[in-house]
Amino acid sequence: MLNPYWNQNFCGFFITLLSRFFALITGQLSFSELVSDEIQLLVLLFISLSCAIVGVFLVLKKMAMLTNALSHTILIGIVAVFVLFQVSSSLQMGLFPLFAASVITAMVTALLTQALHHIFSLQEDASIGLVFTFLFALGIIMATLFTKNAHIGIEAVMGNADALQLSDVKQSFFVFIVNFSLIFLLFRPYLISSFDPFLAKSFGFFPKVFHYLFLLQVSWTALCAFRAVGVLLVLEFFVCPFMIARQFSHRMPILILISALISAFISSFSIALNRHLLTTTGLAFSTSSVVAVVMGAVTLAVLLLKKKRVLRC
Repeated sequence: MLNPYWNQNFCGFFITLLSRFFALITGQLSFSELVSDEIQLLVLLFISLSCAIVGVFLVLKKMAMLTNALSHTILIGIVAVFVLFQVSSSLQMGLFPLFAASVITAMVTALLTQALHHIFSLQEDASIGLVFTFLFALGIIMATLFTKNAHIGIEAVMGNADALQLSDVKQSFFVFIVNFSLIFLLFRPYLISSFDPFLAKSFGFFPKVFHYLFLLQVSWTALCAFRAVGVLLVLEFFVCPFMIARQFSHRMPILILISALISAFISSFSIALNRHLLTTTGLAFSTSSVVAVVMGAVTLAVLLLKKKRVLRC
């Protein structure tokens, strides 16, 4: 089917998108008829929303660097599962084995980091850096040795938002629903544990339980974001929306709402911009890279405007 977004400029992209969205909700267009631009938009939209609502607690808990380590070291788990299922032809690889492997790898990363910090009295950032570089390098070596023909290492590191399918839309939507549900149901214990673990204990919560549950949530989100944005860009999706939102509010519900809206806007804007650049210049840029560049540029612009006191929030 001919892509209706072909040769569309920036405004034409949104006009076409709105008309096709109306056709979708009125039944004139089926879900199976979605084209690549719309699949990209939906996947990146759900991923960016998932990362944004998790990222608010991530930065407040000062876990950004640990999450950077987790997002890279999970590559070992992905490669290990791929090799296991290649060896055993009787097994079928799905999302659950990948999730289980990523969770195990994330726990190993967190435990090794804490062990270096407590046993050898290393600073926490130094122990994170040591574990992160070692395990990520090991993951790259494993990907090079065992997945040469599958290119799994390249896709996990760099992402491939330009080769997404309808199944990715369903998966990213499921991830968003899970993250939204967990944040909604566990908002109070997450909030109190983030600011004061001792106060959380006095309220009958278990900070360590919620800490490791949150690690699972971050690992799950990062794993499902790999196919679209890769390990090198996923941290920006976690951190940047919160950094922008923080310039406008300090209330948690408002922060989460603004972060989600900003991430959704930037994802939509970037995909339209990428289509515009392809139409006007003939240059095909990586969609996830364009999203990351725009997100970084918007974050920097907001921080500069705030510093110059142009934004009075």
